[in-house]
Amino acid sequence: MKSLVFRVEHVYLIERDTGILIKQLSDSSAQALDSDAVSAMFSAIESFVNDSFSGEQGDRLTDLKVGERNVWVGHGPKLMLACVIFGDAPESLKADLRETLDQIRVAYASELNQANAGELLLADVDNYLHPILQSEAKESESEGKRSKSMILLGLVLIGLLGYGLFHSVSKRMTFDSLQSVLESTPGMLVTEIRQEDDQYFISGLRDPQTELPINLLSNIGIDEQQLEIVMRPFLSLEPEIEVRRFVKQLSPPEGVQVVYQDSKVKLLGVGSLTWAEKYSDRLMSLKRDGRISLTGFEVSAISVREMLLRDLGDNENDILLAGVVIKPKFVDGLNGLEIGGELSQAQRTALSRYFANSPWVNVGGYDQPTLLPATPLSSAKPSQINSETE
Repeated sequence: MKSLVFRVEHVYLIERDTGILIKQLSDSSAQALDSDAVSAMFSAIESFVNDSFSGEQGDRLTDLKVGERNVWVGHGPKLMLACVIFGDAPESLKADLRETLDQIRVAYASELNQANAGELLLADVDNYLHPILQSEAKESESEGKRSKSMILLGLVLIGLLGYGLFHSVSKRMTFDSLQSVLESTPGMLVTEIRQEDDQYFISGLRDPQTELPINLLSNIGIDEQQLEIVMRPFLSLEPEIEVRRFVKQLSPPEGVQVVYQDSKVKLLGVGSLTWAEKYSDRLMSLKRDGRISLTGFEVSAISVREMLLRDLGDNENDILLAGVVIKPKFVDGLNGLEIGGELSQAQRTALSRYFANSPWVNVGGYDQPTLLPATPLSSAKPSQINSETE
């Protein structure tokens, strides 16, 4: 009794990138298969081979044999054409698969180029698939053997489907983790993340003070070589970035620090007048803009006394320093100093001229009825300049 040499029982046209089944044709006498499970299996085949077997770039699985059934797959740029075959089909069927894919690619070029992933509709594509449903007569085989091979084929399909789902979920989790890490990085504003195979293309804005969180990316399995980053520079006002920026711009000396505290960026500590004067313009500008608080910073009275002794402490000008007292004074949000004491008009005028451009030092005092005799400060008289903060 004649039976079949081979019979193409099922034909599947599948969108490669999404694994979505576009069209299925089946022989009327073929045993029914779950079309969704089969299409998902076919979309997992390529990932399965790439991950599990070594080979040249671009190698793909084209056939799989289970008992008397074969699964043959033809690959195109955007489509896969697969068929489930009972028996041993001639090699010419593989050429038919490739030729059919080429015909579909030419006939539906507009739809393939314009449709979004998962939205591909190919009207009347059945006309191209029907010729694949081929068969040839042969002596019949036992029905039990056919059933067994169908069971084995089902197990293979389920296994490949499970692998495909795991691979897909794993890739999605990695993508979501990358997005979370980048969006939570201070000073970075991500506008797009796009994935192609194992490469990630990232665009957006990044503050120059922001570094790529390499350690965090390594923890989620992403290497720096997998990233293509195009970021435009911008100025971030996030506190952590502001602190880094101000430390770099102001070079705080020992005893002075920039911190984020009580929801404000603050300058804290005691520094010399020389340092405070050097960065006065920048500090005053940041203070006016509300980007930094200076209430926790103090100018050292000792540094002011040393400046006066250095610059005005010669024999000719010692009289300008007689009776000078240095004391703290809080003015306009600054912990500055006041030069006071029993000062003559000449002393006040000279000292006011000396500190004319300083927001940190104010010259006050009250009139002295007579000038003190000039006494060289160089001869052990620095005590003439007193500091109420010492």
